[in-house]
Amino acid sequence: MSSVPGEMKKPSSVVPEEVGRWFGSPSRSESIPPVHVREWLSEVVRTNYRMLYFIAYGYFHNPSIAEDAVQSAVLKGLQHLSRLREPGAVLGWLATITRNDCLQVMRRGVASESLDEVDDVVAPDIEVDRFEELRLLLAAVNRLPDKLASVVRLRFFEECAIPEIAERLGLRRNTVDVRLHRALQQLAKDPVLQALKGGR
Repeated sequence: MSSVPGEMKKPSSVVPEEVGRWFGSPSRSESIPPVHVREWLSEVVRTNYRMLYFIAYGYFHNPSIAEDAVQSAVLKGLQHLSRLREPGAVLGWLATITRNDCLQVMRRGVASESLDEVDDVVAPDIEVDRFEELRLLLAAVNRLPDKLASVVRLRFFEECAIPEIAERLGLRRNTVDVRLHRALQQLAKDPVLQALKGGR
């Protein structure tokens, strides 16, 4: 049975000075990221794995496929790391790559045979109806624009405070507030969530 890795610790979103210097180098696009930059990216992925996993899981509803999707997205991120302009925005960038990879896989139909498999990720003490609500909520969040979805995932799935979200995504606090407000407005209008609320 496949499972999500253990609880993640709250990461430091401060970009190391030597990593920042590499991103500021005009020749970065012509070179393979050095070891310290690859290690920094690995730490970002490790401490934010649950968030990336739940993005993929919201599309496939299958633990193994979600994990494969995240691994594929991370590899693609490493291969194209030199294209990232602001290292402080790496989390939102990885989230976008993960989402785009999931959409590409679904369009190709690669995962279609596995989508009907029984979900082993449901813990025995979680009611089926409650898990279905969570699945629908994740799907609704995944339908949001990336810039809105990222703040929702961090605020409610990772329980980050507004200042931490701003720091991790490289945004102003006011921008986070605005995006969160817009995201909640759009979620409130989502027909699937409205139907779910009406059926209670």
